[in-house]
Amino acid sequence: MSRLRIRQEILGLFKPNFYFFVCLVVYWRFYKVNEKTVNKIINEYNRLRSPEATSSLTKMKDNKLWLKFQGPFCESCGVYDYFEDFIIEAQNEKIKLIIKSIEQIDVETYFVQFENF
Repeated sequence: MSRLRIRQEILGLFKPNFYFFVCLVVYWRFYKVNEKTVNKIINEYNRLRSPEATSSLTKMKDNKLWLKFQGPFCESCGVYDYFEDFIIEAQNEKIKLIIKSIEQIDVETYFVQFENF
């Protein structure tokens, strides 16, 4: 059986109804990334991890975030763990993020792009 036919059969079983669209709107309205929520996540992250690592919002557009991470990161722990910790803090606020790119600017400075999915 071809993949196209399998997809058609699966989609044929799923028929969106009014309840589905209400849930989608509620999800989009309350769980999308907004500046207030991001600042709350950043404050909590900084409270728990400062002075080893601090984050600040550089740019926010659509479902993408650009954050600047600074600090004398614990190199033995792994620098990327600090970025993944931010994802965990976001999950506490019902925001699902993934890392799209990481750019090291200086020895103690990184720019990380996250995307909401």
